[in-house]
Amino acid sequence: IHWFSIINSCVTVLLLTGFLATILMRVLKADFLKYSRDEAGIDEEESGWKYVHGDVFRFPPAKNLFCAFVGTGTQMEGELWVRNILLTCFIYCGPFFLTFSALNTVAIAYRSTAALPFGTIVIIIIIWGLVTIPLTVFGGIAGKNNRADFKAPCRTNKYPREIPQLPWYRSTVPQMIMAGFLPFSAIYVE
Repeated sequence: IHWFSIINSCVTVLLLTGFLATILMRVLKADFLKYSRDEAGIDEEESGWKYVHGDVFRFPPAKNLFCAFVGTGTQMEGELWVRNILLTCFIYCGPFFLTFSALNTVAIAYRSTAALPFGTIVIIIIIWGLVTIPLTVFGGIAGKNNRADFKAPCRTNKYPREIPQLPWYRSTVPQMIMAGFLPFSAIYVE
């Protein structure tokens, strides 16, 4: 084992992370202080991440679906909190169960030993129904009874900003190629 190379890589990563954190904290400290104050008259020319500081805490259009995907307790907004709790229960398990059912059906059709027997599937569904659903409902009720009003750490713009068009090299495929080039070249050299 190349212990020296492993230790060298770990030290390099730690040093670069420390340098980056120091630089970011020094550069962004003044900006954090500026935007944490609730000033209505901030209309300076902004660039980069400062464009979105007033938009990140705006509620999304499908707030309940977003909260069910994220799995947070903020889905208790409004009158539909029971529907939101049940949506949270089924949003992940539904697609997984459908995928598992299709794969297990194919495995049974080919008489594979990887196929789970029917009794095992029933036991898994019973455990899910007796553990996951009651815990999610209990957590949802506890969250509804103990919720507080949301207060954003900075002011939120009334209207969302228009998102500018990205250049071609910032689209998905070129980013995937650029992100994979360095690890691929390192493995190729080894």
